[in-house]
Amino acid sequence: LPADTGTLVVGLEVVEAETAEPVDVWFRGAVIDEAENGINEAEASAGDTTADAGELDEEATVEVWMDDSPIGSCDGLRNFDETVRRPLVARAPFSTAFGPTTAAGSDAGVRLFENCLDPGALRCIALSWDLPPDASNRAQGDSFEFDFAFAAAPCGGESPFLVGGDQ
Repeated sequence: LPADTGTLVVGLEVVEAETAEPVDVWFRGAVIDEAENGINEAEASAGDTTADAGELDEEATVEVWMDDSPIGSCDGLRNFDETVRRPLVARAPFSTAFGPTTAAGSDAGVRLFENCLDPGALRCIALSWDLPPDASNRAQGDSFEFDFAFAAAPCGGESPFLVGGDQ
């Protein structure tokens, strides 16, 4: 519904073991399905004419950031020191933010941290979404699904999402 919001915080940690080594962590997101679910009267009045492609993924927005403020780490809030840094995925419609031409939506995904994640260290990533209160009626009744994944690889290596150049 318009004005719906939510936040998910994911903690990433290399579990200490005798053989644990620092790793690079990668993130990838994608819109995996969108459905029109029919065109109701409000959608038609708003100019929706697409019979098989929903617009909700163009209306709902997403943002991903490192949630690691010393004044509230892993709390799902963008504290002041987190807002002065560039987010990992800037707030944009899902279809744009996780599109194949973006770093986060590409086959390789995006490397999350400037430095490798050491064993025993915890880093949090927050993903927030919203459907703005002024969302268009074109998306009424539509649905979409998105997916995101984290993967780790040895420091300085290629994206673990890529194997021999393929996804």
